[in-house]
Amino acid sequence: MKGLRYSVEFPIVGKNVDVFRIMCVVEDTIKQGYHKYSSRIRDRETFKNQDNVSQKIDYQVASSTANGANCTGTIYIRGIKGPDGNDSFKFIMEKSNDFSELDAEVMIEVLQEVNRMYPPT
Repeated sequence: MKGLRYSVEFPIVGKNVDVFRIMCVVEDTIKQGYHKYSSRIRDRETFKNQDNVSQKIDYQVASSTANGANCTGTIYIRGIKGPDGNDSFKFIMEKSNDFSELDAEVMIEVLQEVNRMYPPT
């Protein structure tokens, strides 16, 4: 719990992390879930100040506990682009009330993409 919101987060650390590519995976997964989960993107924001980078997607998905209701969420990737290419970011998913199958799909897709970018050695 983070205040009144549930959250899941994990680090993304590597050489020249492609934050845009990761957020494209998030967007594609949410868009592909439209028919099954009634998901849609509500807003996007990008912030960059020198080495600090933040991207955010606000979205909604059909509630898994209350028929006919929607549940909103926010996905962030925040971090620092290192001057030597060693970047340190954090993936954060925050939800207002319940997690759905789509939320799990987004996290799995992001983790798979990160593993493709930085395979375990």
